[in-house]
Amino acid sequence: MPSFYPPFLMASTLPDHCTPTSPFLSELSLYLGFCIPSPLAALSTLLGTLSIVSWLFAQMPQIFKNYYIKSTAGLSIFFLSEWLLGDLANLLGAIFTKQAGWQVIVATYYVFVDMCLVFQYFWYSYAAKWIYEESLHSTGDSDIDDADSAIINGLSPINSNFGSDAPLPEDSNDFTPKQSDPRDVNVPHFSAVNYREKKAAPQDIVYGDKFGSSWIASPSPRTLLYAATMASMASNVAAAPVAFPSDHYVHGIHLFRVGTPLEVAGTILSWCSTFLYLGSRLPQLYKNWQRQSTAGLSPLLFIAAFCGNFFYSASLITNPNAWNDYEPYGHHGWVDADGNQRWAWVARAAPFFLGAAGVLMMDALMGAQFIMYGEREDRIVKERLLINNLYDLGVGSSNNYAYLVSDDETKDAVIIDPANPPEVLPVLEEKSKTLNLTAIMNTHHHWDHAGGNKKLLSALSSQLPVIGGKDCEAVTKTPAHGSTFSIGKNIQVTALHTPCHTQDSICWFMEDKSTSERVVFTGDTLFIGGCGKFFEGNGTEMNKALNDILASLPDDTKVYPGHEYTKSNVKFLKKVDGNNEAVKMLEKFADENRETQGKFTIGQEKAHNVFMRVKTEEMKKVTGKTEPSEVMAQLREMKNAS
Repeated sequence: MPSFYPPFLMASTLPDHCTPTSPFLSELSLYLGFCIPSPLAALSTLLGTLSIVSWLFAQMPQIFKNYYIKSTAGLSIFFLSEWLLGDLANLLGAIFTKQAGWQVIVATYYVFVDMCLVFQYFWYSYAAKWIYEESLHSTGDSDIDDADSAIINGLSPINSNFGSDAPLPEDSNDFTPKQSDPRDVNVPHFSAVNYREKKAAPQDIVYGDKFGSSWIASPSPRTLLYAATMASMASNVAAAPVAFPSDHYVHGIHLFRVGTPLEVAGTILSWCSTFLYLGSRLPQLYKNWQRQSTAGLSPLLFIAAFCGNFFYSASLITNPNAWNDYEPYGHHGWVDADGNQRWAWVARAAPFFLGAAGVLMMDALMGAQFIMYGEREDRIVKERLLINNLYDLGVGSSNNYAYLVSDDETKDAVIIDPANPPEVLPVLEEKSKTLNLTAIMNTHHHWDHAGGNKKLLSALSSQLPVIGGKDCEAVTKTPAHGSTFSIGKNIQVTALHTPCHTQDSICWFMEDKSTSERVVFTGDTLFIGGCGKFFEGNGTEMNKALNDILASLPDDTKVYPGHEYTKSNVKFLKKVDGNNEAVKMLEKFADENRETQGKFTIGQEKAHNVFMRVKTEEMKKVTGKTEPSEVMAQLREMKNAS
């Protein structure tokens, strides 16, 4: 039988020099195959075993979740990297200090699991996204710049910094946008939904329990010889020989003894592992704080990690070697032939204890973030049901906004442009008990708007209708221009065909009959302060879309675009219309607010958006053109070149 089998797989007689203090402990030692001579030793062994059990399957919920939702949203790559390095140090330490084969196997298992997680991170963040998004490079609107990215990257998956405080003009040229307070959500009937993930660290959403949730570094229990220390701790953390089937012995104290160069390296690695574990959570804590969310993190994994660290720390504290000096084979056979020197043992066990106990503090901070942000997300979700709410699903992978619109009375709902299902599903899952999702709607066929339809339908196991342009993925219905339908009892939807960005572009005008509130979801046709590129159209078509169709809507209609491009749009507006007071006010608002969706109206766009001012003398002068369609085309060329 190989010598790497765990000690509890053998035993016919008590280990040499083992004299347990009670018949029960004698039977237990005989059954397990290693010496547990006293109640304190038994407690230490039990705690160590619980720690191992806590850690063996801790990562499984996260791995399953990543696979299920095809995303590593919410995870920090720095966090994962430090975790992997810590476990790698653990493995090398086990090898260098010649620990038992089963200890090396356990350490190898941890490294393997870490590598799976890191692989998932890069696969879902880069490889899969590149494969899935290949067409996006030729179809997407690239009006976003670094300034926009800097703002978007900080957005939490579910935000509350928009509401009925959106500036509403008394007339189209008089508005005074005010900075919204993320904590002061004065719910409008039409709120917004923005979802996004940084490329380097996919982001977040409030994940329902079904999808699992989050990341934890495995600390000392997985530390340099987590299992080895467990053997030291459980089977004589510092001494008692552990009998193996081949009659080889493992003296726990050797785990901490400095001797050969490899053992010295093992000791150094143990401290490196400790510092890596201690620092591993900091990137994740910072990311959670930056996003004001724990979306994408698994509570189960954090709970398991906390338990693993707690039990591990407690097992070291309760180890008899931490409290007394012992002669060879002392404490009824708990220590081996080398005996135990209390303070030497404590010094050598210090990195392992600190690696576990120190991380407990970080785990506590994680728990606090779950409580703080979890409550906030729950509150926001309840306040965001368009009509009486629109959900902010977090800015998506292409700086997208997605919108979940529901009728407050019937709870019927639709979701608009759910391009990234992993970011949308958690909210849908959470709200499935209170909302009845009746359809998917798209503003046009580009991947970053309609590319998630099939995946979403598959994940929901649903035959929901897909309402959108004729080229949208999995589309089942394309309403005619001007046709109407209802969401629930109170929301009337009008399809406005606006071909240009794509030939199947449709803007969705909605009016809540119970409140007379009006909104329009414009996709990539109209942005706050800008418009989409003419990928499949020309200036004549965009002029008709903006200045004939959308401009004819009531001036108080709130605009919900498909992307957050306002900052880059403002830069262009300042170049061509810098003396316009409306542009200055838009700039001020954009500087003070992360999100602008639903904050401005059609009337305000007519005042500050140069693409809706093509008939003005200012724009004719800037472009050198007189015919509105030519002015439109020239402005777009100027914007493309800016």
